[in-house]
Amino acid sequence: MATAKILVVGNYKTGKTTLCYDVMEGCGNKVCRPETYSATRGVDVKRVVDNQQMVKLWDCAGHPDFMGFTEIYYEGADAVVVVGPAGNWAEQVREVAGYIPVVHHIPHTEPDLGQIVSLWRK
Repeated sequence: MATAKILVVGNYKTGKTTLCYDVMEGCGNKVCRPETYSATRGVDVKRVVDNQQMVKLWDCAGHPDFMGFTEIYYEGADAVVVVGPAGNWAEQVREVAGYIPVVHHIPHTEPDLGQIVSLWRK
């Protein structure tokens, strides 16, 4: 089974976890969303399976206390989704991980599931 690693990064409270759940549901995966908000601590890896492919969405904490860890997660990533204001995120990706595809998602808008999913269907 083909597997891809996509990091989901951005400032805290921008909707990274919600986007991960939206992608999972959009690919037909059953999702058990939490009823209340809970900040991600470190990273939460969510697996999305579609046909013979699997993507691991690395939902990275956006709180400044966890920023030092995020750079470690770039290793082996196939793509990065920046949620919210791009700010320094795209620049950080280029500095740490070199050139890997970066998708920018504006919170509270319909996610472009096709664009995100196409990152790992190639």
